[in-house]
Amino acid sequence: FGAFSKINNAEKQKDLIASQISVKYPRFSNNLKILSENNLFKLIYVSKNRELADSICKYSKSKKINCLILKK
Repeated sequence: FGAFSKINNAEKQKDLIASQISVKYPRFSNNLKILSENNLFKLIYVSKNRELADSICKYSKSKKINCLILKK
């Protein structure tokens, strides 16, 4: 859901996104994490499966929240 140079900005965005997405997906915030990597704070949601990731991404885009799905 994004990468930030300051942890404070990542935390604010995490709270904002969690509050909007949790309306439809109540357990969303449980898997929304901030990872520190290469001097950036990345806001990442780890999904159990591709279908759930697609559904959450589609819903977030309807709320004008950009997302990107990456496969590990």
